[in-house]
Amino acid sequence: MNKAATASSQWDSSNDASTAIDGDSINTRWNSVNGTGAGGWLEIDLGSIQTINSIYRKRVCKQN
Repeated sequence: MNKAATASSQWDSSNDASTAIDGDSINTRWNSVNGTGAGGWLEIDLGSIQTINSIYRKRVCKQN
């Protein structure tokens, strides 16, 4: 996507904000720090006003 992405937190160095938009929906993802709850956010700078037709969000919860 070649855009800047920032996030409120990241799980570790392999789950930073850039992995949310790297085009690989199978092997990479952005993940917030454990325990941050509903306060996590992800921001993508599109550079200008853009029309967005859809957003895909997948929430995965692990049960211990």
